[in-house]
Amino acid sequence: MQLFALLGDALLAQEAEFQAMAQAHAQVLTLYRAGDFSVALHALQALRAQHESPALTHLHALYLQRLEQLIKHPPMQWDGIFTATSK
Repeated sequence: MQLFALLGDALLAQEAEFQAMAQAHAQVLTLYRAGDFSVALHALQALRAQHESPALTHLHALYLQRLEQLIKHPPMQWDGIFTATSK
């Protein structure tokens, strides 16, 4: 499953700052899906520090929370899918 968020128009997508943010975000997701939780956490923290994006604040906070939980309680087998235990 992939989720998409509309963050701006075609002009925004061409800006270097946006492209850098999108690349950093993609890297976080790649690390997360690969199960490299500690590195993903550091990459997410760097992303949040370098590229403030109000549209992604809640999503990044969710991933931060998930990564901290996954680091504390690593799954025995990881398929890249997070199973929520509460709503």
